[in-house]
Amino acid sequence: MDYDYLFKLVLTGCSSVGKTSLLHRFMDDEFLTVGIPTIGVDFRIKQVNIDGQQVKLQIWDSAGQERFQALTRQYYRNASALCVVYDVTDYTSFERVADWLAEFELYGCTGAPKYLVGNKNDLPEARRQVPRQQAEEFANRRGLIFFETSARTGEHVQDMFLGIAEVLLGMAKRQELLPLNRGAGAAPKLPGPATRPVGVPSTVRLGQKIQGALSCCQ
Repeated sequence: MDYDYLFKLVLTGCSSVGKTSLLHRFMDDEFLTVGIPTIGVDFRIKQVNIDGQQVKLQIWDSAGQERFQALTRQYYRNASALCVVYDVTDYTSFERVADWLAEFELYGCTGAPKYLVGNKNDLPEARRQVPRQQAEEFANRRGLIFFETSARTGEHVQDMFLGIAEVLLGMAKRQELLPLNRGAGAAPKLPGPATRPVGVPSTVRLGQKIQGALSCCQ
């Protein structure tokens, strides 16, 4: 096996907020000049080195259209972390964040770390509809880790994804994440070497330690 840990990260949020563009920026360090709506769910894999450990991120990019929501819910299961993305120039996409969180709480792993991501912060300030302070206050109330990003310029994109990998690795080392079995409920098996999928603990706050090890989605 050429890596030490596999984590499953799900990107969700309304259509056109830039989920696919964020993923493309992280994977290929390029900006998609022509947006292509995600049909159902797509995923990509990237391996990174965190403190000498080889961490493989399996990143699922979900469609924001309502007609695909039933399909998207299936991929919340066994997610190590969730990123809810909104567009800082579209207040409606921010209002929907609570809905996406509620869906994950129903269908995902209880206690998985959750991130609130305001994308498109490179656009002119006059177009901004979601004040940063309001988003930060919402994140604090809900126990979310907050980022503002720009898929166009790359601002904070690498920091966000690598930060997620670092947090999950730390939790796994502290035995706050338990490996999932390879039977029912395990992460999807991918081509290549055998995987070691990892679940999530009962915590949502950055750096918060849990007493005892907890599995999820059994």
